[in-house]
Amino acid sequence: MARLLSFDVHSVSHAHGCVALFLAGFERVIKHLDGHEVLLSSTHIIKPGDWHKIPNEGMPVHGQDDKRGDLWVQYTIAFPESLTAEQQEQARKLLSGTNMPLPAQAQ
Repeated sequence: MARLLSFDVHSVSHAHGCVALFLAGFERVIKHLDGHEVLLSSTHIIKPGDWHKIPNEGMPVHGQDDKRGDLWVQYTIAFPESLTAEQQEQARKLLSGTNMPLPAQAQ
């Protein structure tokens, strides 16, 4: 899905895969509306709903062939439906040293 806002393209990229990719950094190639490939990469934590700006990958500016808007990608992250007891324990061990705030009902 894409929306044209000025010469910027706002695109929703459904980033499916292991949640660990979005915690530890990733590289992913997506197809642009015109068919060429664009590399998405991050070295920081990506949260559901985050936006990523890719300069000069938006729509061409009319009458200025060398100028393009920006491509904006919003991340949708697929979480697993369930985890085994062993996977839950591994996740607790891995994330227990973080300063992640707990929701009010979990405290």
